Amino acid sequence: AAVHYTIHLNLSTVLSPDFQAFDTSIADSVRRTVTLEFQKIDVFADLGSYLYVRDFARERGYRVCLDGLSHLSLPFIDCAALGLDLLKIYWVSDMAEHPLIGTRGGPRELVEQAGQERVLPCRCDSQKAIDYAARAAARALALGAHEESVAHYQRGLQAMAMQPPDEAPQL
Repeated sequence: AAVHYTIHLNLSTVLSPDFQAFDTSIADSVRRTVTLEFQKIDVFADLGSYLYVRDFARERGYRVCLDGLSHLSLPFIDCAALGLDLLKIYWVSDMAEHPLIGTRGGPRELVEQAGQERVLPCRCDSQKAIDYAARAAARALALGAHEESVAHYQRGLQAMAMQPPDEAPQL
């Protein structure tokens, strides 16, 4: 299995001489395994700097992730326009109250519009959160504190992948 790294940064850090020195010190093959993660507040506070940093990052082989999203902010994020590779959506307990299927604008539809492969549910620190993440973002990796829950989530994904979508088990 390939090793991937995530570095949480401010936009100004990427523009600094220290980051530039770091960037030139690592091999292209390593760079392709690194995701640069930015907080939404940093991105939207200075969209021009973000676009410059995003272009630099992609040109150099990094992936770009937007952190700090919720099911409430996701409808306002245009992944294509922002050139995002990944989105981190924080689990909050009231997400479980939102219908997943058959509701226009529900979390599952929003995840599908963003691209399931781009969504990383995070702060999934309960079994309820892991189960919800598995249903809402069926191909995404859930990030949380409980290794058992992540293992359960991955087993659920494997079970879904082996069955036609209309026969996928409810986790």
